[in-house]
Amino acid sequence: MVERLAEQVRAVARAQGELVRLIHEVATATPVPEFAAFEVAAATALSRFSAENEVRLAAELCVRLPEVLAALCAGDLGLRHAHVFADVLSSLDLSAARLVAAEVLPRAGGKTSGQLRDMLRRRALAADPAFTTARRKQAEAARCVQLHAADDGTAMLSAFGLDATRAAAAFSRVGAIARVRRVPGDTTPLEQVRADVFLELLEGKHAGAASGIANLDVSLETLAGLDENPGRLGAYGPVAADIARQWAQAHPGGQWRFAIRDANGTLLQQGLTRARPTGSPSTRTNSPPRHASRLTRRSNRGPAHTPAGTSPANQSMTSPPGGRMSSANTSGTLSAAASGSVESANADGLMRAPSQNAGDRLANAALTRWIRLRDRTCRAPGCRWPRSLARSITRSATATADRRITRIYARFCDYHHRAKDEGGWTVVQTRPGHFTWTSPLGRIYIVGPEPP
Repeated sequence: MVERLAEQVRAVARAQGELVRLIHEVATATPVPEFAAFEVAAATALSRFSAENEVRLAAELCVRLPEVLAALCAGDLGLRHAHVFADVLSSLDLSAARLVAAEVLPRAGGKTSGQLRDMLRRRALAADPAFTTARRKQAEAARCVQLHAADDGTAMLSAFGLDATRAAAAFSRVGAIARVRRVPGDTTPLEQVRADVFLELLEGKHAGAASGIANLDVSLETLAGLDENPGRLGAYGPVAADIARQWAQAHPGGQWRFAIRDANGTLLQQGLTRARPTGSPSTRTNSPPRHASRLTRRSNRGPAHTPAGTSPANQSMTSPPGGRMSSANTSGTLSAAASGSVESANADGLMRAPSQNAGDRLANAALTRWIRLRDRTCRAPGCRWPRSLARSITRSATATADRRITRIYARFCDYHHRAKDEGGWTVVQTRPGHFTWTSPLGRIYIVGPEPP
């Protein structure tokens, strides 16, 4: 039954691809291009504005992104995904847009539209930093706040064109206040508490509340100005290189955690630098290795002082070919999933999680730090819930066939944790950071590490 559903989705995608081609043919055959949308609207019973959007999408796919259209016509890509390609890449020049599309297309299959948009945004920011900076400044110049009435009698209060770093910090503060405000036994969903806190802050309440914590994931080369690869700012997502550098400079008291990953995003090594008190002299004692390439800074109201050397077994921090530095999140907790086993070392000794008693229900502190670095989002298929918001719900593990209780340790959001515990889904870790989910209807989904 699920296989028939998947095939029907592919068939619909193929039909939608042909529809896009026909719209473009009609639009280009219209004698006066200004009225191409009128021709399409009359034939399809669409409004003028909807028809204009369809004509623009068809032109973008047929003229600028023919490889994306080919994937749509083959059923390898859905129309929503094609829309994402067109939306994100329309701001780039032709050569840069096609280069990014060619890089992302092979990995687009199986991604949600949100995951795909994230991938494209990261690569678009790196492909043409100057253009994306100009576009961002233009949007900031038109920043505004809008109030809209909803049909259900509620209201929508929205702000547009905000500075990404300040907006991410504000969102983090709302979440921090909401989590403190919830009392034991309160069953109100956290999202509802966030909405209440958001409005209360604007009403002048919570003036003395602590600020939230924001996490910046950025390469060491980008911070040094050696490249223009984008960073990632907390729950906001990809940010341009200049924004990442500005954020780092604006938070000198933050603490850096570093990680070495291979080209596929698999965590190989991790560690924590020692934050210095304000005004203390510079020291290189606990600096990450010069060749390591991704860092994360954690910023709150002041620097934290944590012993360095949190990498597994204090091993020598030697980066393998293609190694990268990545982010670490210091908020949130872990969940234990039934089946599988605790991670073990590869022959090279690098891919080693800290030791853990397989019978323990909760991860120890060292393994907790490792998993927080390894699992940057919820590890369920298609879920982008960021690690900073992933919650801890620990359930009893299920005994294996030989009556031994084994556990894997991973990060899941509330919804997907309940899906595996209450919804009939099963998850097995086939190797460190790689998970195989099986639905109640028998369909299998593979989730691996996020590429850098």
